[in-house]
Amino acid sequence: MGAPSSTEARELAPITSPADAVRRLVMVYRERCWRDLPGARRWTLYEVVAGLTILGFLAFLGAILTRSLYLGNDSAHSYAHVWFLQQAIYRDHWIPLRIPVLEAGRALTFPYGMIPWLPTAVVRPLFGDWAVTASLVGGALFLVAGVWHWLPRMRSPLLTAILLLNPQLYGGLAQFQLPTFWALGFACFAAGEFSRARTARGTSLAVLALYAHPLIGGAALFASALANAESERRMPYREALGIAIAVVLAAPAIWMLFATPLVRDVGFGMLSKPLWLTLKRISVVGWAWALSRFASTAVRAWPLVFLVAAVAVGNDVRHAPPVGLWEASEPRFADVVADDRVSPDAVYRVLTTTRHEDGMYELMRAGATLGQDFFDESVWRYSFGDTHTYRCFLGEKRVDRVLVSGEWATLQWSDEVRMLDGLVREGGAALTYRGAAGTLEYTLHPGSEPSGCGPRVRR
Repeated sequence: MGAPSSTEARELAPITSPADAVRRLVMVYRERCWRDLPGARRWTLYEVVAGLTILGFLAFLGAILTRSLYLGNDSAHSYAHVWFLQQAIYRDHWIPLRIPVLEAGRALTFPYGMIPWLPTAVVRPLFGDWAVTASLVGGALFLVAGVWHWLPRMRSPLLTAILLLNPQLYGGLAQFQLPTFWALGFACFAAGEFSRARTARGTSLAVLALYAHPLIGGAALFASALANAESERRMPYREALGIAIAVVLAAPAIWMLFATPLVRDVGFGMLSKPLWLTLKRISVVGWAWALSRFASTAVRAWPLVFLVAAVAVGNDVRHAPPVGLWEASEPRFADVVADDRVSPDAVYRVLTTTRHEDGMYELMRAGATLGQDFFDESVWRYSFGDTHTYRCFLGEKRVDRVLVSGEWATLQWSDEVRMLDGLVREGGAALTYRGAAGTLEYTLHPGSEPSGCGPRVRR
């Protein structure tokens, strides 16, 4: 074995003081920046900016961890499913296929997200809702580790910093795309195993990616297989076989995704939006591969690449800010719960605004059965136009009562409160509660659903 290099010798030398420890840390960091980038001209400014970017990302994750229940577009979905799974595991000692308190009992327990929801539910008694928040942050770090495993050159802090400036990465955190991060992470680890000819390990990890999210995981596996084929200049037959086996083994997860009541109610046309979002989200995988594949070019043009990526992130934050960092979860229906108005025998339609679906979660925990799921398409935040159409919609949802949050009642773009007041005038419903926090409860009269209710108009 040859003698260690001067850099390795400095790294192995004993640390004699705190100042020496700091110098050693800086030395190791600077070495890592350029280790896999031979021939690149070293710029101290690049190292400083990259380090600040990585620290900023870690600070962002740390800020998320300060929230027990983080408010995002899709956060309540994960918190509610994990809470239900905890109840099923520790109280009922089994896991049902459907959630009886969502979509009037039609909602599936795992439309996706078996991983990480199931393991998070196991530890939830120790940490409460914060376990779900921690799972999001853990998923983001797991994704970065997966990229490093698949593409070792990406371990350079210079390239990692640009990787972190992907709008889909920040957007996914702000919107709380929990299963997405784990699916992408497992797909990257699988791609790394396949590229090392470890087909069995790659197949196992591919199965986990599909159980995390069939659409995201499947698309990421396909994209990474194409990337491996291009990099290695050969057809990845073993990888293709491994992914095919993974698809067979993950068939239950794929079936549950397409068996979700939302798909049946709204139609397969609703998948066009998730497909477009899937393509955007797996850009994290494509971005990582491009940075690794063209690392020399990326480093030469580092200021330009970094600037473009930073502007893209800023634009994304402007349109979809991480409001969960400064807006805390709060009881949306405290008056209803305090007055013991929640009936376990009724099916509720709950009107809350986007990112405030924690009110739906609040009512679930209070014993309410909801006639909707947490998907936007299931909540159906649209205008209806006339009471006939609206009453048919409520009948299709099997709704007995409608709860309107005080916040929703002040909205100008929705005509739903006007539709409810119209049903009251027509004798099809009654305003049965007006809470101290502004909550309105409308109770539908039995048999008030009109005749001639055809299938819902597809969107």
